[in-house]
Amino acid sequence: DVIGKATLYMRIIFIGVPANVVYNFGAAVLRSSGDTKRPMYYLITAGFINVILNVIFVTLFGMDVDGVALATLISQFFSAGMVLRRLVITDDDIKLDIRNIRFHATALKKIVFIGIPAGIQSSVFSISNVIIQSSINSYDTAHLLDSALIAGNSAASNIEGFVYVCMNAFHQTSLTFSGQNLGAASPGAGSQPHLSQRYNGAPAGFFAPHSAQNLPWFTAPQAQVQPSAAGAAGCCA
Repeated sequence: DVIGKATLYMRIIFIGVPANVVYNFGAAVLRSSGDTKRPMYYLITAGFINVILNVIFVTLFGMDVDGVALATLISQFFSAGMVLRRLVITDDDIKLDIRNIRFHATALKKIVFIGIPAGIQSSVFSISNVIIQSSINSYDTAHLLDSALIAGNSAASNIEGFVYVCMNAFHQTSLTFSGQNLGAASPGAGSQPHLSQRYNGAPAGFFAPHSAQNLPWFTAPQAQVQPSAAGAAGCCA
């Protein structure tokens, strides 16, 4: 009973793939130059825009999943536009001249050499999530609890998101700091942030042992808590 809405949502969301590419690439360039605050500000603002537009489209305009997807799409293009604008107006070495955009064979080879293994690594998590979702969908052969199972898995995914943010913060900080020091021919300084970044695991330590207690934040019916708790325990383990 959700496949139609899910298909519509995915079709709209995939329009935002170019915006995601532009933001991620531009944010990485800004972070590599030492500017880690602006990408965060752009993303926070885009998040607020997403929430506000969700309320407007769904509550005021009576839209369904298409309204939620459209709100996300607009926020993605906003964040991409802000990053692109910053790269164009800056006077630093990272300044972007749109008229001179072209492929550079040497740089492209390096990007592909690093990007393909990184993409494969990321796809491992995506493939595993597809397998988990498929298993959940086939759990109830009578299709009596489909909605509860899907809602429960979605709630568990939200818990997983908090854990992922904690780990990704360490990854992004270490990557930026190490890249800057390697570019400055000072690789030994790359070990300095490791101690302070260990504290990023503290929020994950809260969500992992209290997954079942945290689930009512995301789903109300008790029937959805058990499948949610199982999924949350697996992703936090």
